[in-house]
Amino acid sequence: MSVRERLCRIIRMPSGNYLASDAAGRIHLIDQDLNLLRSSPANRVPVPFYCITEADGWIVGRDKLGNAARWNAQTLHMTHWIPTQSLADESRLLEDEEPSLTISRGIAVSDGKVYFNNGYMQLVVLDLATFELIDVRPSPSGDTPIEWICVDHPRLDALTDKHGNLYLGDLETGSFPHTLSLDEDANLHRVQYDQVHDRFWVIQDEGSGDSAMVSNGVVTVTTQGEVDQELQFASDDIECLEFSLDGRRVVAAGFDGVIEEFDNSTSVLTRSRTFGDFSHQVSDMVLTSEGDAIVLCQNGCLTKVASNGAVLAEHDFTPQCMWDVGWSGDDSSVLEFATDQGVLALAVSSAPGGRAPTLTQQRTVELGLGFCRRVCTLSQGGGLVITRSGEVARYNDHGVVWTYRPGGLLHDLAVSPDESRLAVAANSGGYELSVEDGATLETFEFGEEPVWACSYAGEDGLVFSTRAGGTVVLDKDRSLSLSFEVGDYPKRMWQHSDGSLVTTGAGGIRRFDVTDGTQTHFYSESLSNTAENVVFHNGFVYVVTYDSQLGVFREEGEFLGVIEGVLPDFPKALALVEQPGGDDYLLIGGRGGYVCSFELAADGTPVHKGTSWFSGGKAQGQADLNVELHAAK
Repeated sequence: MSVRERLCRIIRMPSGNYLASDAAGRIHLIDQDLNLLRSSPANRVPVPFYCITEADGWIVGRDKLGNAARWNAQTLHMTHWIPTQSLADESRLLEDEEPSLTISRGIAVSDGKVYFNNGYMQLVVLDLATFELIDVRPSPSGDTPIEWICVDHPRLDALTDKHGNLYLGDLETGSFPHTLSLDEDANLHRVQYDQVHDRFWVIQDEGSGDSAMVSNGVVTVTTQGEVDQELQFASDDIECLEFSLDGRRVVAAGFDGVIEEFDNSTSVLTRSRTFGDFSHQVSDMVLTSEGDAIVLCQNGCLTKVASNGAVLAEHDFTPQCMWDVGWSGDDSSVLEFATDQGVLALAVSSAPGGRAPTLTQQRTVELGLGFCRRVCTLSQGGGLVITRSGEVARYNDHGVVWTYRPGGLLHDLAVSPDESRLAVAANSGGYELSVEDGATLETFEFGEEPVWACSYAGEDGLVFSTRAGGTVVLDKDRSLSLSFEVGDYPKRMWQHSDGSLVTTGAGGIRRFDVTDGTQTHFYSESLSNTAENVVFHNGFVYVVTYDSQLGVFREEGEFLGVIEGVLPDFPKALALVEQPGGDDYLLIGGRGGYVCSFELAADGTPVHKGTSWFSGGKAQGQADLNVELHAAK
């Protein structure tokens, strides 16, 4: 047996086994060899529990809507489920206030009491034994969600939030006299107590000071609330931090896809080695009593790795995601999706009478390069992809035509209007290649800043944007024409039909005039997390976010509404299907291999018409996972 939904969190159980939660709201008991032992029944609300812990024979959790649940740790049967509205202090709510979607992990049990945020960011206190409500009070972090709670120090509790703050104090009394800002304005995913040196370790998402959005790492803080040391080593979010049982070995991991190991035998922060790469970004991790690492990647793959870097076990799971999409150049009725297997072609057939178009799996081009993050289709057929393994590749129906490896992680891809050139955004810089044979035409250095997005502008211009949002426009000779800031980090970038530059990412959707860098439009209202992708159609703007929202705006900026609870998992790819007769549809693809169909009404309202799931064979690059061990850089 194996888990069929993507795993989201994993914790260690007192028995030495592991408990994992999945994207559909179920929990699973997994043994030390990563075999599935048992699963909970289907949850009444299929919403994932990122916030989960174990204590005294109970599993307790908070889903991303703020609802609370308790399970029997032996049977995994749910004993209680409490809607977030029943956990709120209504006297402190705004009129008609709705709970906020939040992917947070802040939950703890102390002295028989459970502490976490409800959906209104108030601090809830429940009795563990009865699951009765004891108290609802203002959160130490205000309206900002609590990201982690550490109760391992004998007298001092530590909390982190999603805006880079650390709080030291006492959960019982609610007094937190020490507040430290340790990150620019992003998640502090973990705070852990260091029993060897009587201090706290905190991991960063973006970093702080001059290095913010360039590099980030770990910060140690004394129990008196003073910063001790800071060591930067990562180019992306750090998601997890674990100590060995004796506290002398510390491991951290995140979106760079590797594990960083620290020697904690002395008080000086010392990186000892790095091992990876893993199949995807590392989202969670626990250490076994023997010092092995159980590593959960964001694609749901679960791997057991020995302290020497050897792979000991893998859970039987095949990841799938519809990462990106383009219309097939030689067949206007076929969509080509970038997936975990390569490129998946779906034939799109129009359906009369208000029915969603029919999607039929036509072919899969397995490239053998790991999952494909972006795809740009070409008018003569085939296309170009970038992969997690660091390859740029051109493909056709028969497979790979050529590959190129710039070095480091790749983030974005764009093709020139005449399809002769392609641009690549990478941690190592910006690149321009020949579409014909992959030859390097230009390389662009940005110091130590990773480049996260790129686009062509007009017929000859080229745009690159860094993780920090610094953006340059290059002219046809590739000389600097303009530089400006796009604000927050960009995820995707392209030229709109009116010539403006569109960026997705933190904060929302932005449009810029590339002649002077002026921001002309900003779509962000009610978007609770990173805006992943967007489609413009008939005067409306359709946005999908990391919280699985589908937001709708008028193109001039007016917010019309947001749909929540329909998309099965993180959305990624968007495609517009214009059918004869005026029934236009928005297709949304995402994690798990789903494609949701929405009819677009004349007033802009998206009406959900159905969901299909598509899968392929074993993901290329997964069967022979090779975790390399090397000295810390």
